[in-house]
Amino acid sequence: MTNAEQTPTAASAAGADRAGEAGRAAEADRAAGASRAAGASRAADLGGDPVCWLHLVCPECGRFATDEDLEAAPRCPECGAELPS
Repeated sequence: MTNAEQTPTAASAAGADRAGEAGRAAEADRAAGASRAAGASRAADLGGDPVCWLHLVCPECGRFATDEDLEAAPRCPECGAELPS
């Protein structure tokens, strides 16, 4: 077999390798996207308290203030410390 006869076969194999790599990369991208979407869905299902509740935590004793506490005064009803605003 001459070099001219081997070149198309080698080129075809190299092209198939590149196509296979591209296909595997695309599949990995799809799987990663599906995993991120599933993770976000699970996180949304877990719920939890919003970070914005931090202003309700007394910096001195850690007690949570209620809406009634905040309406009365911006101080902790437990220790009297000023609550962050």
